[in-house]
Amino acid sequence: MSLGQSLGQKIASNTLISVVGRIASGALGLIAVALISRYLGREGFGEYSIILIFLYIVLAVSDLGLYSILSREISKIENNENKIISSIFGLRILSALLFFVVSFVVLYFLPYSKDIKIGILVASPGFLFLSANQLLMGVFQKHFKTIWPMIGDIIMRGAQLVFVFLFINFKMSLLFFALAISFGALFGFFANMIFARKLVKFSFIFDFNLSKEILKKSWPLAVSSVLTLVYFKMDTFLLSLMKPAVDVGIYSAAYKVFEGLLFFPAAFAGLMLPLMSSVANSKQEQFKIFFKRALDFLVIATLPIMVGGFVLSQKIVFLIGGAEFLIASLPLKILMVALFFVFLGNLFGNAVIALDKQKKMVYVYGVGVFISVVFNLIFIPQYSYLATSVVTLVTEIAVNSIMFFIILKEIKYWPLDGRFLKASAASLIMGVLMYFNLDQNIFILVFLGVIVYSVTLFFLKGISKEEIKFIILKQPVSATPLPSVGGNL
Repeated sequence: MSLGQSLGQKIASNTLISVVGRIASGALGLIAVALISRYLGREGFGEYSIILIFLYIVLAVSDLGLYSILSREISKIENNENKIISSIFGLRILSALLFFVVSFVVLYFLPYSKDIKIGILVASPGFLFLSANQLLMGVFQKHFKTIWPMIGDIIMRGAQLVFVFLFINFKMSLLFFALAISFGALFGFFANMIFARKLVKFSFIFDFNLSKEILKKSWPLAVSSVLTLVYFKMDTFLLSLMKPAVDVGIYSAAYKVFEGLLFFPAAFAGLMLPLMSSVANSKQEQFKIFFKRALDFLVIATLPIMVGGFVLSQKIVFLIGGAEFLIASLPLKILMVALFFVFLGNLFGNAVIALDKQKKMVYVYGVGVFISVVFNLIFIPQYSYLATSVVTLVTEIAVNSIMFFIILKEIKYWPLDGRFLKASAASLIMGVLMYFNLDQNIFILVFLGVIVYSVTLFFLKGISKEEIKFIILKQPVSATPLPSVGGNL
């Protein structure tokens, strides 16, 4: 078996593990969200969502681009993996503590209720643990051990769900559900630390000289992370400042579904980053092959999710929040279209990093920030959560289109071919079938949708027998050159 096939099988199997794990942990998370939303109602769930969005913003700002730098640097053979992980981990802890302290000062001046402010303080330790967990993903991805963080995530979600059950049973207030976040993250952190140290015996150190070098490399990613955060999370934050908590609750019910699906492309693209980084400079033809195969896979996987989520949006929000949240189905439809571009954007972003063009991402995300902030400020006062949904879609289209053309300029190859059209046709056929059978149970519709899409895609020759064997049975796919339909630019 060739090295490329071996790596391909590792990526396929680890992506499959990530998907299965995410389905399990996502199910636990959605059960917790359903319980909390039904217990607290639209206003209470809106307050709970404000707590989360504030802390997610702090978490993203404190990253400093360290996760992506860790993934890239430890994939290089000549680097000392132990020293790099230890230094970046120490730097991440210091940055997280600093940004959380600063955020508490900012929190004092925000027009939130006392319960929301206290809830943010109560949940903040949990987000410190999440910050550490995120960094550890780079270690697991490099060693193709995604089953371990999958277990850690299930432990975290399971622990949180147990505490949610207990707090509902004892009729507790909003603050206790914020506390459940911290408890769950603590359990997940300890599990991931145990697993990660089986791979690398790292510690927490602060090497000033190495940290200085790391920050030199990571600052473009740090700026990009902040800009990404502004256009990706600022919509809910602005909504929380300009509209009542009820509106935030409605939008958050839709956004939780959207957000719950984002792990899959992030996990897949994260696995591709070390692989693309290893060949980006020395073997560009190999990079083109990796990029095209990854893009094909994401297109085939993403289109049916987008169409299915759009058609089933009303059933999905009813499942999560009950009849009180049915109004969230319209923003969910819009977000499901945006999901397609977000999925591809994960790969595009990692490809740009692998090509060592991360400085260009600052300008790309700057465009995203401008669109998101300006349009949300203009339209939220009149259109509320519908404005945030549409602006999210427009921003994702703009940002990911620019990133795609940055990649094309570097590799001089057009990777899209007939598979996109075939996957689109199969998805539309599946969507029509679902639409005319909406009286059926949602789980039956999802099952039928998977069958119809898979069979249709196969008959349209959007996926081959060899590729099916590769995914299911891990039998190697014969080496094939890049298709001429793409061609060099």
